[in-house]
Amino acid sequence: MRLFWYSLLFISFCFSSCDQSQTASFSLENFESIPLDHAKNFQLFKKDDLFLIKILKPWNESQTSFTYLLYPKDNKAPETNNEVSLIPYPLTSIVCTSTTHLAFLERLQALDLLVGMSGTNYVYSPSARSRIENKKLIEVGNESDLNYEKIIRLAPDAVWTYSIGPTKVNKKLKDLSQRPVVFAEFLDHSMLGRAEWIKLVGLLIGKFEEAQVIFSQIEKEYLAIQELPKPNNRPTVLTGMGFEGIWYIPQGDSYVAHSIEDAGGDYIWADQPGQGSLSFDFEKVYAKGKDAKIWINVGQVNSLSDLEKADSRYSLFKAVDLKSVYNSNARVSAKGGWDIYESGIVYPEIILKDLTKIFYPSLLPDHKFVYYKALQ
Repeated sequence: MRLFWYSLLFISFCFSSCDQSQTASFSLENFESIPLDHAKNFQLFKKDDLFLIKILKPWNESQTSFTYLLYPKDNKAPETNNEVSLIPYPLTSIVCTSTTHLAFLERLQALDLLVGMSGTNYVYSPSARSRIENKKLIEVGNESDLNYEKIIRLAPDAVWTYSIGPTKVNKKLKDLSQRPVVFAEFLDHSMLGRAEWIKLVGLLIGKFEEAQVIFSQIEKEYLAIQELPKPNNRPTVLTGMGFEGIWYIPQGDSYVAHSIEDAGGDYIWADQPGQGSLSFDFEKVYAKGKDAKIWINVGQVNSLSDLEKADSRYSLFKAVDLKSVYNSNARVSAKGGWDIYESGIVYPEIILKDLTKIFYPSLLPDHKFVYYKALQ
């Protein structure tokens, strides 16, 4: 074990020395922007065989951005300043910290590149579960408590991280000669915006053209569903449920609000500006939402009786009386991983079909729910 850590310190010293030599100024001059259609939280640029990735907002209320310069792995590393992280591409082995990362790779038919991840218990994908059971995909611990020794032994080309707040994870990984890449797709506030991060993944693994084709297909189908002619009397929609006396409500510019609007629903909190969430007591929500015709995303609940057991006052909502309560837990792994938060990132068109079917059953008579289910 002592020999392992001495070796680790030597590697870290070499890595730091290499970093210190890369102090030349870096400029976006002559880089061309690669246009994105929906994503707002990252940018792509190209210059010959070099690609630049800028992550604009890695976490809420962050003033920090991250910049990555991708260069062909068989070429000499270009000189940059210390604010630009160098990544030789294509990546051939990856450790990730979110099931959404896994979903991007699976949709690109590149799941075999994933050698380690955190939260394997919550993986839904049958293909990924098979790799976990066969020890081809290794658990590396929670992002707040990563097993760095395991990561070093896996020797990935990069570690894909995410954060809901500033952490020391990326610095620690760099100190250990690892290449962290920060993902923040969850801060894009539309389903298409989140799905477009597949282009960034495609770039990292050498499948950019395939990613562009896949996203074009996603976008085409999504917009076709969104543009279906709908009746003028849009159904009013309530979301969520109370937790320990507090009901968290997505704001009107949030991802949830946009998805409801895209499916033709009338979100009762659409008039609340902002991209995060608000917290109200039961009485406040009941006053505004008691007559909503549709109620979605009701936590861990699996039936109307479960809902009423959680709080008997829920039976006072009109949506319960109409039996129009729906939850997004139709696909859940044995250990509690919800697939809508995994593969849903790359199948927003299917989520939109589910929501459209909920709001207007006659518009998609042949569609069968995938992520959502009606509570009985």
